[in-house]
Amino acid sequence: MSDISLDKKEKILLKECLENEINSMKASLFGQDMELTKERDKREKNIQKLIKKLQYFVCERIANLFGIKFDQNDDDCPIHSREMGQHGTDVITRGKVKKLFPFSVECKCCENLQIPQWIEQARSNIEKNKSW
Repeated sequence: MSDISLDKKEKILLKECLENEINSMKASLFGQDMELTKERDKREKNIQKLIKKLQYFVCERIANLFGIKFDQNDDDCPIHSREMGQHGTDVITRGKVKKLFPFSVECKCCENLQIPQWIEQARSNIEKNKSW
């Protein structure tokens, strides 16, 4: 293969063409990244909604065990769902329910099982006198 000899004008033109092509590719990739980010955000929001529903479902089931009504908005309710992103177990129990239901509850909604990590999380969030 032989070298190509270009004059100054041709070099400038080639450089401009290559820069335009690279910028076009970057814009295309950035656009794809934006779409992927939007899809990822949408998926994350859906997962968070599912987790919240799962936490409420678990709270309601525990409340039914003790014949009480679960009300997330009632500060006196002995069972609550912890807000997303806060440290601690997903289901908070208080008073009589806490004594009669000695478990720390973590709710999971996922595509892949990560049981060792979940066990570690449950152990790290364990409350005094409770089992993970």
